[in-house]
Amino acid sequence: MKLLDFYKYLGTLCFISLGLTFHQKILPAGCNEKNCLAEKKYFLHKKLNKEKLVIEELFANLFLSNKINDNHSEISKNSFDIDSNIQYFEGDIFYAEGNVVVKISNGIIQADKISYDQVNKIFIAENNITFNKGNQYIQAKYAQFNLKKNQAFITEVYGALDFANLQEDLNIAEENNNFDFCDTDNFDLINSPSEVSLLGSSNVRFRNNLGLDSFNLNFSKIDKWRFKSDKIIIENKALKSELIYFTNDPFNEPQFILRSKNFSAEIINNKTQYKSKRTSIIFDNKLTLPIGRRTIDNNSFDLRWGVGYESKDKDGFFVIRNFDPIKIADNIEVDFQPYFLLQRSLLGESNAFRLKDSSVLSDNHKIDIQPLDYFALSKKVNGKLIGWDLNLNTHLKTINPERFYDAFSYDLNLIRNLYKTDFKQNNKSNRCSDNKNLVEKNENFNIDFGIYSAFDKDNIYKAFGSKLINSYKYSDKNLARNYFLTFDVGTYQGESSSKENNLTSLDRYGVNTTFENDYLLTNKKNILKDITKDYNFSPEIINGGIKIKSKLGYGFFKYSNNSIQSVLSASIGPEFTYGNFKNKFFDYSVLSIMPEYISKSGRSPFEFDDFEESSRILFGIKQQIYGPLLLSFSTSYNVDNNSKDFGVFENKKFSLGVSRRAYSFALVYDEDQKSIGLEFNVFNFGYNNKASKF
Repeated sequence: MKLLDFYKYLGTLCFISLGLTFHQKILPAGCNEKNCLAEKKYFLHKKLNKEKLVIEELFANLFLSNKINDNHSEISKNSFDIDSNIQYFEGDIFYAEGNVVVKISNGIIQADKISYDQVNKIFIAENNITFNKGNQYIQAKYAQFNLKKNQAFITEVYGALDFANLQEDLNIAEENNNFDFCDTDNFDLINSPSEVSLLGSSNVRFRNNLGLDSFNLNFSKIDKWRFKSDKIIIENKALKSELIYFTNDPFNEPQFILRSKNFSAEIINNKTQYKSKRTSIIFDNKLTLPIGRRTIDNNSFDLRWGVGYESKDKDGFFVIRNFDPIKIADNIEVDFQPYFLLQRSLLGESNAFRLKDSSVLSDNHKIDIQPLDYFALSKKVNGKLIGWDLNLNTHLKTINPERFYDAFSYDLNLIRNLYKTDFKQNNKSNRCSDNKNLVEKNENFNIDFGIYSAFDKDNIYKAFGSKLINSYKYSDKNLARNYFLTFDVGTYQGESSSKENNLTSLDRYGVNTTFENDYLLTNKKNILKDITKDYNFSPEIINGGIKIKSKLGYGFFKYSNNSIQSVLSASIGPEFTYGNFKNKFFDYSVLSIMPEYISKSGRSPFEFDDFEESSRILFGIKQQIYGPLLLSFSTSYNVDNNSKDFGVFENKKFSLGVSRRAYSFALVYDEDQKSIGLEFNVFNFGYNNKASKF
């Protein structure tokens, strides 16, 4: 609702402002200053105060649904002043001309001329219209509002909206604030970061935690959007534009543009929905990628079509088709994602299933397939449920009922925050933002309680339990800290770590913790605080120098068969960054080397949570090749001479992509998982300047 809320508030402020204090004298014909001025001003004030309820109802119905009364009371508390060179009446029409300035709290509205027809209830603002309030900005050539017909239109519109501060700047009361979900909220309780980091690189849970999310674009992380349109029409309960453009890029000649044709925003089932019948992404004004009909305000924004490669469940190459999420009530979204398994269909066989009536631990066998096996289906459910954050992922490896015995898997997470404290200094980013340039100091502490359940997830057959997660994060210009402490109680069923290959069911009680510190030891002391236009290949200023990264981790698990395992890991090493990533050839290099010492005691009765016992060295490399072309590689090298994998490079990942200021994409290959995916990012800048129209 955010873009529409802005127009609602702009229109309302313009109307209300007419009925209040005037600094220039208004002398209608037949009146003198003493006997008519006060009466005329009082009449106009009374008239527009009466109309104000109609105005607010019009816009509140359009944008805020059932929050009309709350918004009305908020707006009524504000006061406004009008300055202009001339103010006068012609019949029933009030005019203010020449350097018209409407002063509001923390903001200002300007135009060359405004008028209000009391009989026909038409408000008009003309030429050089600008609106500034807080971090919000809009400009237009002409605006006309017809209150009788509940219609309005604005021409040659350009603006920059800061969603992180929209409510504060515009005093907007959010409608049904029950659904506020980010990708970062899709927390995998079973694979919590503090636990996964202690697992061996050969463990499937460790590998999957580093896996690919090939098609997700999270636009909820973008704080600031610039937009433009030749004409925006407001009718009854809908806002429409034949063509509107959005960009996250703060500079003109933007590298990333969303072009929406037949754009509309309307109230459906008491919720504001934004739709575009035809949406395209324009990259650097050179490549246009049609992405079809979209609902562009979704927290997750998926490409309509995509391709990928995954061998374990999908037998190789596949095609994915994304649809708009389905909203249930006000606070839950369901997202279906069908797959066409291209390689499986071409080969006519599959290696993704075990034989029917065999043990759940049996190896998969090659089988002949039927047409229904060409398709797979995933379903994601995100939202709020009685105050809990809900995240449910289900997957069918085939839609063929004959193979449902080995086709279905799911994992469910319910999370509730018990305590939260948050401090941010000079930070303009929203709760989903990934922008770091504007943060001088950021500190927060959270205590969350979670309930999890899973079936056939990775190499866990069944799981049910709860976790208490304590997290502390701190960052400033030179230091970043991430601390986790997790308590876990659960019941698990999975493959035994013994050679019998049995299915084991046990209760598990545990605690694990990690302490991570990144300290910028040396840097080139950039004078720039904000990114400039000559940064074509990077969304942030490159802080070249040496960073010291360290991590201390501990894990302890006790099982209902009295087995115990514990592990202590410690690592420290440098990360070297060279270059500015501004020139076209070899101007950006990153090399990280992280030796990791492991000390382990005991052994888990399960295969899925057996902690790492081999010390290793973690390597990471990023290198600009030419222009935006960026090559990355990461791996771990086993240095435990008692291990069968001594001297082996493990968990190798390769990435080749294009890095731009406003976006990036890369093809990623995971050698262990034999998977290929496309990673696509759109970056957030959170700038405060009001750039000229793009």
